[in-house]
Amino acid sequence: MRAACRAYRVYYTKPTAEEVAAGDYLLDHSIISYLVDPDGRFLEYFGKSLSSDEMFEKMGRVIGEWETRRWWDSVLPTWMQLDQPKATPARA
Repeated sequence: MRAACRAYRVYYTKPTAEEVAAGDYLLDHSIISYLVDPDGRFLEYFGKSLSSDEMFEKMGRVIGEWETRRWWDSVLPTWMQLDQPKATPARA
């Protein structure tokens, strides 16, 4: 879990023993949604500042670009195929 959080730059803190004893189990964390392709490669992230309409539009664009790339890679000879997306998340 820690390695995945580091790879995607997710922030979280656990409550202290005193907070748990007092009945407070607040887990502070990043609020980000990640979009990955079917092979698990990072495509985009979405922060909480986007409205649902903005997120919908951005996801549609990113998915459309991914589908276009996949189609071109299926019809072009290997030496002409587009670069594959990187497996690491983009830096914020």
